Amino acid sequence: MSNEVNIIPLGEVAGVIPGVATRTLGLGDSDRQHRVLTVRALTDLGIDVTGIAELEVLGKISDEQRLQAGDVLLPARSTRVTAVIVPAELDGTPINATLVVVRCGPMLSPHVLAAYLNHPDGQLAIAAAAQSGTAQVNLTAAALRRLPVPVPLKAQQERFAALLVAAEEAYTTAIEAAGMRLRLARSAVLDQLKQDKEN
Repeated sequence: MSNEVNIIPLGEVAGVIPGVATRTLGLGDSDRQHRVLTVRALTDLGIDVTGIAELEVLGKISDEQRLQAGDVLLPARSTRVTAVIVPAELDGTPINATLVVVRCGPMLSPHVLAAYLNHPDGQLAIAAAAQSGTAQVNLTAAALRRLPVPVPLKAQQERFAALLVAAEEAYTTAIEAAGMRLRLARSAVLDQLKQDKEN
């Protein structure tokens, strides 16, 4: 079984799309007001939908600047670069210029790409490609298109993607279960305190 991995510039296996320019809403801007996903939405655990903001859009939102399920999302400017996979519920949501979307073609799995970009090797490659003179990384679409990324054979990527999806689902389930246990424990303690106070 071959484990061949080719190193290919990202722009040859994926579309790399910058977000639309926006600014804070002023008076009388309602005709250009849109709900737009911003860099504030990116977390270590994925996308926080409270990062969708009402902003004035400067120019026109292209179809490319609207998210599709399975896109890989990265910050254009940030002190830390995290790559996240776009869930189906954000399909069609526009992004602003604080974000860059990578839309993988048939040769590259978004799960494999995100795993690489979040790995220390990927982080070093991003740092080398980014325009940065300070602690903040400035990641342009042009720099991302030139970024060399490992592209394993399709069958191998499918196995990797299945492993990554299963691990992400197990992680999410464990986090949700831990949160539920914490809420139940707090509720039990408060109920007991209330009973002790009434007695």
